[in-house]
Amino acid sequence: MKRLLIFLALMMSFALMNACDNQTTTTNTTVPTTITTTTQSTVTTQPITTTEEPTTTTITTLESLDLSVDDLDGEGTIDSPYNVYATVDETFTKTINYHVLSGHLVYEEGVIVNQTFYPIEDEQYKTLDFEGANDFSMVLYSAAIGTFFVRVSMDNRVPTYFRVVVQEYQVDMTKNLKVLAIGNSFSVDAMEYLYKIAEEYGIPNITLGVLYIGGASLATHVSAITSNSASYVYYKNTNDNWYYAKSSATLLDGLLDEKWDIITIQQVSGYSGLPTTYNEDIDTIINFVNTNKTNEKAEIVWHMTWAYQQGSTHSDFYRYNNDQMTMYNAITSTVQEKIVPRTDIAYVIPSGTAIQNLRTSFLGDTLTRDGYHLSYDIGRYTAGMMWFRQITGFSIDDITYLPGSMNNQQLLALKQAVNNAYDTPYAITQSTFTTT
Repeated sequence: MKRLLIFLALMMSFALMNACDNQTTTTNTTVPTTITTTTQSTVTTQPITTTEEPTTTTITTLESLDLSVDDLDGEGTIDSPYNVYATVDETFTKTINYHVLSGHLVYEEGVIVNQTFYPIEDEQYKTLDFEGANDFSMVLYSAAIGTFFVRVSMDNRVPTYFRVVVQEYQVDMTKNLKVLAIGNSFSVDAMEYLYKIAEEYGIPNITLGVLYIGGASLATHVSAITSNSASYVYYKNTNDNWYYAKSSATLLDGLLDEKWDIITIQQVSGYSGLPTTYNEDIDTIINFVNTNKTNEKAEIVWHMTWAYQQGSTHSDFYRYNNDQMTMYNAITSTVQEKIVPRTDIAYVIPSGTAIQNLRTSFLGDTLTRDGYHLSYDIGRYTAGMMWFRQITGFSIDDITYLPGSMNNQQLLALKQAVNNAYDTPYAITQSTFTTT
C-alpha cells in the first residue's frame, strides 16, 4: 500500500513538470497611455512595458471664460481684477462682452486671501445685490461704502474677478449734470437749450427735468405741496429731446425720480420784484425739497427772471409802471434783499441780468416772442447759457452751437452778456457789440 502511494506521488510530480515544459511563454506588449482633458487635447507618453490592460486618465482643465469688459482697468484675473467704481445707494450697470457657449454666468461676492477667492455664503454678511445681472450685463447695488470682490464664473470656465469700490456720491459736473427746475413757463424757456450746451461742452451724462405749472407763483407750489396735487406737467430730457415724463405729476414725483444735483425755484415773473411775496412760502418749498430729495448734497438754487419787453401787454406790468428798467431794478433789489442772505439757497442764476445786458447790444429789446416769454432762439439760448455758466462755472467761450437763424456775431454778443452777468449779477453791463 505504501509503495502504491509513493508511485502515485511520483506520477503526479512528473505530470506537473511536463505541463510546465510545454507551456507557451506570454510576449510582453507595449501599450500607450492616453490623458484626455476637457479642451480635447491628447498627450501620448513614452512606451512602457506592461501586461495590464490600457488605462485612460481624465484631468479637468478650466477653459477660458472668454469674458471682457471695455473701459475698465485691470485684467480680470485674481491678481489683477477689473476695477469697478460704483456709488453708494445707486445701481451700477456694466455691459459684459461674453461669448456664451453654454450655461449662465454666476455672480458671487467674496474675499480674496493669499490669491484664493472665498465666496461669502451667509446672506447677512453680503453687501452687494446682483438682482438684474445676466449673461450680458453686470448689475450691482450697494448700500455700504467700501471695497468688495466679485467672481463671475461658469462651470468648467476660468472665473473673471472684479474689485468693486463703492464710494460716497460726489458731484462732478465734468461727468454728470442733473438739474430739476420747479417753476413755470419761464423755467421751460431757460432750460430749452441747456442739454445742447452741456453736451457740446463735453459732459457725457445729462439729465434735466422741469416741474411745470403755467403761471405758477411760490404760493401755487405751496398749495400743490400741501394738497399733494398732481397739477404739474413733468418734462424730462436725457438724450437732447424733451418729452412728457408724466403729464399729471406731483412735486414729489419729480423729486424722487432722480438723484438731482441742482434743484431750482423761482417766483412768478409778475411778482418777481415784489418783496412782500418772498415770504414763508419759500421756507415751505425749501423744507419740502430738503426732506424729500434723494441726493442729500443737492443744492437749491434761485432763478432770477427777466423784466418784460418795453410795451409788453402782460397783465402784471402795471406793478412796475409799465417800465422795463423799473421792473429790472425791482427784481435785482428784491433778490439781493430776500434771497442772497439766505444760507439754504446756494446761489442765484442771474438770467434777468444776462437778458438785460444783451438788450444793450445791437440786438436791442427784441429778445421775447410775446413781450415776456423769451424768443425761441436768441432769448432762450441766452438764458440757457446763463444757467450753464452759473451752475457749472465752466467757460462758454468755446461753445459754437447756433440755434435757429442765429449767427456768429449774435453769439459773440450773447456770450459777452452772459459772462458779464456772471461777474456782475445785479447790475447792467453795457455791451461792446453795438453795431453789426
